[in-house]
Amino acid sequence: MKRISDRQFPVWLECLKSHIENSDPPPFDHKREIIEKHDFEMYFYCAIVAAEAIKTFKLFERVPADELMSDINDQIDGVLGRSGRNAADLVFDMLRTVKRSQYEEMYKSHDQLMKRIFRLIELDTRPETKEISEDIVVRQEMAAPLALCYVHWWLDFKETRRLAPVY
Repeated sequence: MKRISDRQFPVWLECLKSHIENSDPPPFDHKREIIEKHDFEMYFYCAIVAAEAIKTFKLFERVPADELMSDINDQIDGVLGRSGRNAADLVFDMLRTVKRSQYEEMYKSHDQLMKRIFRLIELDTRPETKEISEDIVVRQEMAAPLALCYVHWWLDFKETRRLAPVY
């Protein structure tokens, strides 16, 4: 899974940077702050995991689903080379976002995850970038590389119960 997301991440990041740089002209320092301040790789990878992990609650009984969530929780930070629990916390934050959107009968998890990422990087709160976060075409464009990783994530994890396959 990590190999596949590594191939899609640069496409996604370039698209995001392009939208930020082409937004109503904020000061150069402001654009650089948005791009340099955030861990986009973690956001991208966690969104992939969250989008598919939410399905475990429909595919499995409660105990196996909880065990799978525990495996994800234990592995995600290590896969990303992070110490601490930041990635695990973000995955579960994103899971809550997707779960809420399903509860509200909005089953577009990729769109909800992109909204969440836009909130994390504060695009929705800044006047010069707010239009980006509200544009559904931009969100769909940004979600496409995420969607390409979904199936690969699940196939690897289902077989090995590991987030990073051993090659």
